[in-house]
Amino acid sequence: MISEPSSEDKATVGAALWMERDDHVVARHLTIDADRRRGGVGDRAFRALQTACFPGREIDLAASYRKAGPETFWKSQGFNPIGTALRRDAKELLS
Repeated sequence: MISEPSSEDKATVGAALWMERDDHVVARHLTIDADRRRGGVGDRAFRALQTACFPGREIDLAASYRKAGPETFWKSQGFNPIGTALRRDAKELLS
């Protein structure tokens, strides 16, 4: 869970999910409450996690998203595409 250090109420404003591997870390999910987005909370949260939990470790991103916002965020954190994920709708399997 992520709380904003400058907030007086210390309310939870987001959550992150990571997997540790032998030689790197995999970021699976980072979400920030909709009311707190666009204020730098996600940037501060990611940097704090990276600095405190995974200093100097390579990080792979394995997240699914359908909107441009998350991709823009991750690119702003220095991530670059290294492949493409494809999906086939389950309904098509039955046709």
